[in-house]
Amino acid sequence: VDIAFNDALRLVHLREGALMVHVLTEAAAPLRPFVVQSEQGQVQALGTRFMVRQAQGRTLVHVTEHSVRLSIPNGQQHTLHEGQSAWMEADQITPIETERMDPAAWVDGIISVHDQSLGEVIEALRPYQAGIIRISPQAAQVRIFGVFSLAQPQQMLQDLVNTHPVQIRQWGSWLTVIEMSKSGS
Repeated sequence: VDIAFNDALRLVHLREGALMVHVLTEAAAPLRPFVVQSEQGQVQALGTRFMVRQAQGRTLVHVTEHSVRLSIPNGQQHTLHEGQSAWMEADQITPIETERMDPAAWVDGIISVHDQSLGEVIEALRPYQAGIIRISPQAAQVRIFGVFSLAQPQQMLQDLVNTHPVQIRQWGSWLTVIEMSKSGS
C-alpha cells in the first residue's frame, strides 16, 4: 500500500494483496473522507470496518460493519452494507453472495467455506502456500465445505485429499498440482 493523508483526504492505495480496514468516525470525516484506491476503483468508508482484496483484474470488497461506497472509473457507484460483498471491475460492480465463503475470515487465520468451488478455495489459499499451485479444470469444480487453518496450508491440502476425490502432487516447495483422483474422475 501507499498512504497519502492530507487535510482533504485520507487515501490508501492498495497495490496488491488484501487489507482489513477499521475506520473510526471522526468529526472531520465528511471533510476528510477515508478512501482505499485499487486498480479498478475506489472504496469510501462511511464510518466502518471492511476488507479490500486486489485480485487479478478485479477487486473484492466485503463489509463487516456499517457501509462503504464503491466507485469505478465509468461513474458507476454502489453502496455496500454490513455483511455484503462485491467485485469491482474496470467497467462494472457485481454484488456477490458471501454466505458461501467469508472473504474476511483470513483476518482470523481461517478459510470458512460453505459450498464453494475448490478453485475458489485454492485461490484464497495461494498467498499462504509457498510456490506455484496448479489445479485442473475438473478439480476446480469440486464443491467444498469446511473450516481450514491458514497457518497450516499443507494440512489443509491433505484434508482436501482425505475428504474429496482429488489428488495432490508436489515437487518440493515450488510446485503443487491438484487433479481429480483416478477413482474420482
